[in-house]
Amino acid sequence: MTPAKNRFAALTTAIVIGCIAAACASGSKITPVFEDPAFSGVSYQNILVVAATQTYENRAAYERVMSARLVASGVAAAPLHQVGGGNRPIDRDVIIEAVRVGGFDAVLYTHTAGSQSNISSTTGQTTVDAHRKSDKVVNLFRYDYEEHADPEYVSLATSAILITELYAVSSKSKVWEARTDLAERDSTALLIEDAVSLLMGALQRAKLVNTKASTPAP
Repeated sequence: MTPAKNRFAALTTAIVIGCIAAACASGSKITPVFEDPAFSGVSYQNILVVAATQTYENRAAYERVMSARLVASGVAAAPLHQVGGGNRPIDRDVIIEAVRVGGFDAVLYTHTAGSQSNISSTTGQTTVDAHRKSDKVVNLFRYDYEEHADPEYVSLATSAILITELYAVSSKSKVWEARTDLAERDSTALLIEDAVSLLMGALQRAKLVNTKASTPAP
C-alpha cells in the first residue's frame, strides 16, 4: 500500500472510531450546575459510588459500570451495593458505615429526576424526600433519602434525566453537581453507558478525579 493510501486508511479508521464514540452520547449532554471553588482542582482517589433508583437491578448495574470506569482511569472505587450490604435502603447511616469501612474520600451520588418513553408518555418523576438528621452533618450526610415514582426503564427508546452530586468526606459537603440529559436509547444498558461516559468526561474536565493537573484530596 502506498503512503497516500496508508494515510487515507488511517484517516478513515479515525473517522469511523470517532463516529462510534460520538454515537453513544448523540443528543445527550451533561451540564455542571455547581462547583465549590474551595475544592477546585482537588482530585479524589477512592470513591464510593451510589445510585438511587427504585429497582435494585438498575441501581446495581449503574453502580457497577460507574465504579469500573473510575477504576479503569486509575481511581479506586466501589459500588455501594457491594460494600453496603446489597439491597439495603440508601440512607445516611449505610453510607457513613461504608465510608468508614472502605476509607473512601468521596461519595458520588446519582439519582433519577425523570424519564420519558418514545411514545411521549412520561413514565415518572422522581421525588426525593430528605429527612433531616438531628446532628450537624451537612448535605448527603445529613439526610435520609426516599425515592418515589422512580422510572422503571423497561420501555423502548427511553430518555432520562440524572442528577449527580459529589461529596467530599473530609468536609462532609457537596463539592460538585451536574445534570445529565440522556437521549432516547432502546435499553437500560445503553442509557447507563451514555450516562457514565458523559459523567467521567465531566469529572475529568473538572479535575475531580485522577488527572496529572489535579491535587489529591486531603
